[in-house]
Amino acid sequence: MAESHPQRYIDIIVIGAGPAGVSTAIELSKRGKKVAIIEKDFSSTAKLSGNIMSNTLLYLSYLYHRLKTKTSSFLSLSSDINLETSFDIKKMKKYIENTSAKIFKAYKDDLEKYNVEVIEASASFINNKRILLTDSNKENSYIDFNKCIISTGSVPKSVPFAVGKKLLDPLNILNIEKIPSSITIIGGGFIGIEYATIFKRLGCSVKIIESRDRILYTFDEFIVKKYEDFLKKDGVVIIKSKTVHNIEKVGNKYLIFLDNEKIESGDVFIAVGRIPNLKTLNLENASIEIDGNFPVLTENLRSVSNENIYFAGDSAGKYMFLNWAYHSAEIIVNDIMGTPTDDKSFAFPKVLYTDPEIASVGITEQEASNLKYNFNVIKYSFTDLEMSIITGHSKGFIKVIYEKNSHIVLGAHMIGKGANELLPIFSLIIKLKLKIDEISKHLFSYPTFAEALIDISNKMKENNG
Repeated sequence: MAESHPQRYIDIIVIGAGPAGVSTAIELSKRGKKVAIIEKDFSSTAKLSGNIMSNTLLYLSYLYHRLKTKTSSFLSLSSDINLETSFDIKKMKKYIENTSAKIFKAYKDDLEKYNVEVIEASASFINNKRILLTDSNKENSYIDFNKCIISTGSVPKSVPFAVGKKLLDPLNILNIEKIPSSITIIGGGFIGIEYATIFKRLGCSVKIIESRDRILYTFDEFIVKKYEDFLKKDGVVIIKSKTVHNIEKVGNKYLIFLDNEKIESGDVFIAVGRIPNLKTLNLENASIEIDGNFPVLTENLRSVSNENIYFAGDSAGKYMFLNWAYHSAEIIVNDIMGTPTDDKSFAFPKVLYTDPEIASVGITEQEASNLKYNFNVIKYSFTDLEMSIITGHSKGFIKVIYEKNSHIVLGAHMIGKGANELLPIFSLIIKLKLKIDEISKHLFSYPTFAEALIDISNKMKENNG
């Protein structure tokens, strides 16, 4: 190992150049702070395991599935055209790599534009105020700081059974050589359902194994039940309340051993959740308290044991979604600058681009009951909504939880095509504490899925006399 270089000083260090880290670094630099961001490798394909990978695969699989299933309704193809289509793995990989390269080039360009220094090296703590940097040539140097933001993302949880290299997960999905005829997804949470959707669209026979008594346990039960019905009609097998004890490769198939049975599968995808990616940082050297796999933080995302260290995005362990990454950056920047954040416990919007789409913001009915709200529930089916008919999608459902006396919306949960379009509208309604029965006074463009809001508003007026 080469001789160490002397240390230098930077006011604020950001470790990790994902969305949360880049956003935090740029905003602090805009406000006059001297900022450097440390990233081991901007071109690393490891970054592809997060939102870029899943969102791109969801988009490509959606296009492929629509081509295979919907174009016959309006295309008249001549007999000399080859009707056989297949999903090209090599082209998929190239597309995703190009997409990632463009996104991270945009990150680097923005960092340069706002005078954020980029340091390509791995980082670990020496003490409360010093970081060891190791570059690609294994040369060491040191950097001292006033404040540090950790934004190193997350990694898949380890599983309590044997996992061979052949098993797929979000880190190695690009290594896939062909689309399997059948696949079993271990885990029915957000990531598991995303990849179940991807593989189903590509023509796989799909099974989902979930140890809990329902999939998507953070979503409203009514919406999850509707979604499970859609999955079953589409041929997806859902195995709930079962624990996987072992997985073995036998010939060209896998045997998955459950509590009292075993099932066969052409391939297996592991999606049992994610934890903050903190292992290599030597956090104990900086007196950072960790509870299990998660940092112990204040409401401003500061370490409770080291007030100069913050955690952003997935690293904070609170939520693991892109909109949270940007919101966490806002919380941290405001805390460092002494500016209050309006709402640290915002109504968190989340959307799954599944078949059909699922979207949710605010609290569920069960949460409203646990919190002792005096609330009502309205359920709305938009079977005959013109946009649903035009786009050729199945009927959708909306469930709204609202406070009985004030008519203020507490939560909105949706399933069906257009759920992602309705989500930001409901997010604003909740954020601004608007009365949902007054929405009918507003005009929406036509035709859109947002027209459903007019019907919901009118229905609430009828319910309340």
